[in-house]
Amino acid sequence: MSIVIGSVIANMAIDPSVTFRHSLIVFIALVITFYLLLLLTFKNRKIKKYLSGTPTIIMEKGKLNEENMRRMKITMADLQQRFREHSVFDINEIETAYLEPSGQLSYEKKKIHQPITMADLTKISHSLVQTQNDKENN
Repeated sequence: MSIVIGSVIANMAIDPSVTFRHSLIVFIALVITFYLLLLLTFKNRKIKKYLSGTPTIIMEKGKLNEENMRRMKITMADLQQRFREHSVFDINEIETAYLEPSGQLSYEKKKIHQPITMADLTKISHSLVQTQNDKENN
């Protein structure tokens, strides 16, 4: 939207035949159209899915979906670069990866490569305490 508005303003500055009034009318029409599309996508999931798109599966269960990569025109080098930008240097660490409609890469690492969480530490400590209590009771 900002690119289109910038183009309208640039045309007004460059082309002397484009008046301020014409540019204002185009600007108002764009804002109204944008607002109406925003309302439509908010009210209707099908329209939102059509206008916004859906994520594309690039990797599933640790295996590349080469057909989707070809369809989205992503090479292996592009994919590796995107993972490196997220500090993932070994593609074998990835369980699932999606190319979002925005162009961003979303992914989930395999369980073995995920960072430890506070919940994991709590489970481990409870398990250790239980083991210690069992040893003391025997």
